[in-house]
Formats: sequence, structure tokens, C-alpha cells
Amino acid sequence: MKPLHLALTLAILAVGPLAAAQDNPNPGGGDGNGGGGGAGATYSILFSTTGTGHDATVSGIGTLLSELTRQDIGVVTPAVGASAETFLDNANYNVVHGDKDFDAIWFDPNIGQAIDAITVCGDASYAKFPRCPDVFFSVKANIGIAGLTAVMTPGDVASPRLGGAYSYLITEAQIRMAFDIPANEIVDVDAVEKADDGTLYLSLENDVWIRGGAVLSLDGDMLMIAAADLVYNGCQVIAVTPGAGTIAVFEAQWDNMVMMSGVADAAGLPVMVVGDLNALAFDPTGAGTWNSPGLDGIVALPHVLFSGDFLDGAGVLSTQAAGSIAVLNGVALAAAAPMPTTGTQMGLLPGSAATVRPVGNLCVLDHDPLRVIADAAPLLPLPGDTLHVEVGGLDALGPCALMGQAGMAAAGGSAPGFSITNPGFGFAFALPPLFMIGGLAAGPLGHLVVTGAYAGGVPAGTTLLLQPITVKAGFGAIVFGGPVLMQF
Repeated sequence: MKPLHLALTLAILAVGPLAAAQDNPNPGGGDGNGGGGGAGATYSILFSTTGTGHDATVSGIGTLLSELTRQDIGVVTPAVGASAETFLDNANYNVVHGDKDFDAIWFDPNIGQAIDAITVCGDASYAKFPRCPDVFFSVKANIGIAGLTAVMTPGDVASPRLGGAYSYLITEAQIRMAFDIPANEIVDVDAVEKADDGTLYLSLENDVWIRGGAVLSLDGDMLMIAAADLVYNGCQVIAVTPGAGTIAVFEAQWDNMVMMSGVADAAGLPVMVVGDLNALAFDPTGAGTWNSPGLDGIVALPHVLFSGDFLDGAGVLSTQAAGSIAVLNGVALAAAAPMPTTGTQMGLLPGSAATVRPVGNLCVLDHDPLRVIADAAPLLPLPGDTLHVEVGGLDALGPCALMGQAGMAAAGGSAPGFSITNPGFGFAFALPPLFMIGGLAAGPLGHLVVTGAYAGGVPAGTTLLLQPITVKAGFGAIVFGGPVLMQF
């Protein structure tokens, strides 16, 4: 397909003159490629924050991509002055989810309400790991209509697939079976971590009766299903031993570890309790195991990073030393009282609130993951609106093209696509492309902005899907990035 000039291409959809800009004028640091990094940096963290509104990245690169909401996944490689960046945003996932409420609008800004828990599963030896299909998460609100679409409940841990389907790491029904949870109890997964041997560690949003109603599990407890009680097919649990789940760490133990750490909140005040256990991830710096007096006796556990409701400023703690401030790449991930935990240790600044919010989930990687994503606004444009498209995670001054595909939205439908082995998002949605916007290049911070006025005249229900492609140093294949879909 011969590349078309940007203005000509979008004129097909009655869009007015466009302009491309390299980066935004913010002089902050960062390279737009998955966190600021730094000399000797080893580990990166995938995470989201809690609550409504957004937190801002330290780099401030971009407009849309510099804001992290609870529906986005950020990434940071802890280092002095490092910035978090958007790893996957809500617009990318919307393309895969499709129209789950049968209103013939394929973009739902509130779908799932929030990303609650995340973990990764797949071929971790793949240098580009993880891609979108490797990221499993839970949500705050139901997605889908039973009997009409694939469904994802707050009790499922799943990853979106093409056609609006899901791959389930573990389902709400399996969790209910593992812990013998009565039918009238709400199951909402708030934190999750999967060990290499298959053992699953969980925390739930609410206090829940388990073991048929005999034991009350608190929202600050860490639950466990041992690998011996799970049967997997790849990354999917296909069988679970009924009633085998247990409480591995009680909320009171987390409270003691929070107190022992000496951590401060965003105001510099000591934090004494964990509240709801929001996030769990294995601590790669913790050697050996530690013993916890769980519900069924002493259990040897790996050291984990964790966070909770009262650790605003995006504070992260560790189970090491009976409770301590987590340290990755030599950087403390919180401050000790009376110094405030500001969020900069996680590459964040206050956005829509006066302070950075608590961490809502965590996943630690032993490398800086590949990140190329697009975002756009408005995704449901009206005549007279200015269309704004951003692409982040490109190499400095690197080339970029936008593959485009147009269609018509149908109730319950989703964008057609297929899985690919290329690095990046893991799915392609515009091959062969209806058109291609070529000749674009990122600025020195690896960011690209394209804007234009929408003049109207496009038939209602028309969809325009844009997926960025690029080449990046060190990768031998074209990188397909996270796509966006606008609907007219």
C-alpha cells in the first residue's frame, strides 16, 4: 500500500487540515520508552494507581500519555529522576474489548471502571515480554452481558483476546470453589501474583466468608492456592481442588509490617495499618523465604512487595526484615517519617489531586519492557472538534507510520484483527491497511503528536482504527503498537 499524505488520508473521513508535532514542549527528563531508567537499573514495575482522576508522569511527555488513570497501566524503571510512562492505556484495551453493552458504540470510557490487579503470564524468555496478551488483570465492575458477549467479572483474572473474548488465568467460579465461598458473598480480586510453580496469591476487595461460612477473610488478608491444587493449560487454570485455598498472611501481620517499616504517607505522617491490601508482587531482592503463621499453620512464603489503602504517594513496602520500605535498583520506593512519600520514587507527580494516590497493583519485571502505544481524543468526535493523536515509546527521532482501517460499528461487535508474533502489542487490526499515514518521525523524546480539525460529514457509526508501527533499535522486526479507535 502506497503511503498517503496525512492530510489527504484523513480527508477521506472529512477531517480538516492536520499538523504533526514532535514531542511536547515540556523540558522534563525521560526517553518515552518505559520509564526513565538509569545506570545499573535492572528491574521495572508495571502498576496502576487507585481512585478517580489521574496522576502525572515526572517527564510530562505528551498530553494524553502523561496522565495515568486507574484504567491505565504504567511502567517505571526505578532510578534517580526516573519517570513513569504509560505502558498500556484504556484506549488500547477498548479496541480489544469491543462493544460489551450492545449500544453499537465500540469505545466505552468507563469499561471495567478500574484495573484492580495485574500479573503476567506467557513466554517470559521472549525479549519483548510482556505484550498485551501476556498481561492478566482484574477489573472493578462487570464487563459484558451474560449470554450475549464474553463476560469478565471483578472476580476473574483475565486477558482480552480478539473478537471480544477473554483468556482466564483464574475465574471467579474457580476462586469460589477453591475457598468454598458462599454464593451470596461478593468476590472481587484486588491483588494477584502467580509464582513460577503455579501457586497463586490473592487478596480480595471485601471481607469475605470462606470455608462455607466458617472463616471470615478480611480485605487485608493474603490468600493462597498452592500449585498442587491447581491444574493449568498454559496460562489458564482448568481445574482447582475444592476447598484447598487458605489464608497465608492475615491483615494484622501486614499492619505490623507497615508499622515496622516506619513508612510515611504523602503528608509525612507515619502509616500504621495497611487497610485494604491493594497490590502484591514478588520482591526480586529478597533471598530465601519467610515463615507466616497462616490459617492452616506455618507456611514458607517468598518475599513480596506490597501496598495498601493508606500508602498514598504511591508507597511500596517489602516483607523483608519483618516489614521495610521496598528498594529496587537502589531506589527506596517510599519515604520514612517524617519525610513525605511524594510519588516521585515511582516516577509520578500529583495530577488531578493534591497528592499522588496509592498504588493499586504491582508486577515486577527483570527488564525494561518494550512500549509503543497510541492514544487519541476525542474518541467519539463531533463536528468542530480537534482530533489529537499521540504515539509514545518510539525511539528518539524514530520513524513511525499509522496503519488505518475504517468500518461500521455493529451492536456487540469488535474490531477485526489477528494475533502476531511481532514485538509490541501482540495483535494487529489493520492488515492489510485501508490506508497508511507514513513519513512521520518522533521527536528527541520519542513522542509524536498529530492534530487536525474534524469538519463533520462522516456517516454515523463509522469507525477509524489507527495502529502505530515503527522500528526500534535492538529489535529485528517491525513493532506493532497499541491501537486506538475513533467512532464518528
